[in-house]
Amino acid sequence: MDLYNLMSGITFVGGGIYAFLAGTGRIEIKPGDPEGAKKWRDKYGRFMAWAGPVIALSGVLHFFGIL
Repeated sequence: MDLYNLMSGITFVGGGIYAFLAGTGRIEIKPGDPEGAKKWRDKYGRFMAWAGPVIALSGVLHFFGIL
């Protein structure tokens, strides 16, 4: 395992988890603007709800050097 696979894996897993949580509404994208956060979630939430786990899975594969 080299440093690139380690760092990219951690980054992808973190980003995937964040995308999933933001897409499902468990964390707010714009804490000071709840109406803007709702608009964002209406526009991108469905995509982020399935893309987040895919990004995290690719991060796990990077972590182990498979991708």
